[in-house]
Amino acid sequence: MDDGRPGRRPGMVVIAGLAALVVLLVAALIFVVLRTGDGGRAEAGDVPDAASTPRGPGQVTADLKPTSGFIASLRVADATRQEFTVRAVSAAGDSGDYAGEVTAYDPGAFDPAMLKSGQRTVVAGRDAWYVAEYVFSGDGTAQRTAVLGWQDPTGTWLLAYADTAANENRVLDLDHLQRLGEQVVISPAHDLRAPFRLGWMPAGLTMTYLAASEKSGPGGGATVGLTAAGRRPSTAVSYSSVPKNLDVSISAAAPGKGWPVEKTQLGTATAIGGRPAWLSGNDLVVEERQCVVRVHSAAKRPRAELERLVKELRVGDCSEPDSWTAPAG
Repeated sequence: MDDGRPGRRPGMVVIAGLAALVVLLVAALIFVVLRTGDGGRAEAGDVPDAASTPRGPGQVTADLKPTSGFIASLRVADATRQEFTVRAVSAAGDSGDYAGEVTAYDPGAFDPAMLKSGQRTVVAGRDAWYVAEYVFSGDGTAQRTAVLGWQDPTGTWLLAYADTAANENRVLDLDHLQRLGEQVVISPAHDLRAPFRLGWMPAGLTMTYLAASEKSGPGGGATVGLTAAGRRPSTAVSYSSVPKNLDVSISAAAPGKGWPVEKTQLGTATAIGGRPAWLSGNDLVVEERQCVVRVHSAAKRPRAELERLVKELRVGDCSEPDSWTAPAG
């Protein structure tokens, strides 16, 4: 029934709907342009995705693309720093020649001033800087090496370089570092694993360091470091040895060929938690069926604490990395 008021024509409704859709599309395009910046290159202020979730102690986010042609060997979670050694994939599909190091600093934990004094370039579409003689101050000994660095959209700063001591005193050139940098990704946080799990820690100490090489045989194993919370990470170029500022370290590896001789030199064994053990100064060495566990106390913790650490330590098989677990948490 006509009430005398003018009705809305169907054609006008369709036109109004199309106009609204155009407005939405234009707004979306403007958003994309603002995020990527001129020329489509991502800016450091990009909105972080799910991979930016803060990592916990013993967790890592820095990784390599599965098809990169590289393998991460030793991996380290050291306070606000992550680091891994890179090796090329060999013809047999396993770990081959040395290919560099990658360090990742948590958002807000890295001062890029020295890096940004270098040559400007691009990695994975992001602004990057190359420094021919970047200085790692080290834990007592400084080391210079060529470094390529950039910031991921999550706010993580990434550095690619060579530990020259592991590379016949040679740096890696910019082309190699760029190829390596293109293969580095930030993924959701995940646990590094160890062949043991802590059942107890001394009061005031927590896990702030974990280094793991998840392979069977020589070179495989893991080390956990305990300190008060808030410890600063190592400033060394790599992790050929544990940081000096750990209060207690616990390491485990499969018995090597030299273990039978070493064992005879340790003297008379005692028993701790049903395991053969040897105490020498600030070191406690414990023999498991498939592992040798070493506890070192740089802070000279009481012997009773070291023994309790061992008694409540759940140790697995050091020769089977697939059976390893997160050591704490």
